[in-house]
Amino acid sequence: MMETFLLTLFHQSQPRRARVLYGLLRNQMTVSTNYHGLRYDLLYLINIWPKLSREKYNQAINRLVQTQYIQEIAPGQFIRTSLGQQMMLSQQSKHYTLQNKHELFVADVIGFREVFLLANQVVSESAYHNSTYYPLPSSLLTQQLVKRWYQQNRSTDMGVTWVDALQTFLQTRLESDADNLVASWPGHQIPGRVFEQLNFDENWSRLDYRLWELDQYAALSHFLRESKLSPLKALWLPFSQRQLMSQSMQQTYQEFMQGASIELIVRNRGLKVSTVREHLLSAAIMVPLKAFDYLRFYDKKTYQWLNDNLQGSIDNWNYEAVHQQNASLDFFQFRLYCIQQTKVDR
Repeated sequence: MMETFLLTLFHQSQPRRARVLYGLLRNQMTVSTNYHGLRYDLLYLINIWPKLSREKYNQAINRLVQTQYIQEIAPGQFIRTSLGQQMMLSQQSKHYTLQNKHELFVADVIGFREVFLLANQVVSESAYHNSTYYPLPSSLLTQQLVKRWYQQNRSTDMGVTWVDALQTFLQTRLESDADNLVASWPGHQIPGRVFEQLNFDENWSRLDYRLWELDQYAALSHFLRESKLSPLKALWLPFSQRQLMSQSMQQTYQEFMQGASIELIVRNRGLKVSTVREHLLSAAIMVPLKAFDYLRFYDKKTYQWLNDNLQGSIDNWNYEAVHQQNASLDFFQFRLYCIQQTKVDR
């Protein structure tokens, strides 16, 4: 199944770097990984497979090459072959395909899933007035968050409002998805079923289940984003916006948007110019188009030159070739323009 899933991440005409795909899946992010993840439209993959072994990943890539499903057209860069395309299409009906990609990118779906399962257990046991049960294994942070949430939202009708919100959501799902999702939730005297006990296609692997489960919680996240305030939405709110930037990167971005120049940020924080530029490039990739002031880095003449001279596929733009035509343009300006135009195109 790993090869089948990885095959879907390659493209027939756009060369894609295997190391970038691995970095996205494992959340091993660099500016280069961020940028190419944006170009591939695969940023939703960030951290969905945090324990993926490098050795197993490389073995899967090698098998895809050996079976001629992907072809290496430059060192570390691959395209999906026509044979690979046929294989992918033939397997689509047998395996799960992610649907809620945008929500997986913007929300912390993995974190929300963990707190939801514990909170659901707490609400269920509370409805039966049971205080002597073994809580689900979870991190100390999750336990503290759920405890604080429960204290703040506890009421005599909490169980009713909780169930009502979930029933409304489940009505938006396929009946089979709703049944399997509910069956996986632990509650009062109910352990919650695992993959092998649920009613899925016989071709499915644990990876299919993992993708399906992430998608269900992404769908729940989207549902809550559009719903009115409730105890369930209050639980979700801390996870509604994924933290895709480090604290230092976030600070750089905020100072920039408040009007600070790169030079001022360098002086105030004792950072290198290259570090601040990397922070800003990553921020531009992660935030919406209108949330970054691109034009501050160009005079009108330079920006017009870029508009007039950079045409065609952004993947084919080459800084060395551009720099030969316009020696005053630095790499930071070039890459930032690529980011902006990628987002404009979408």
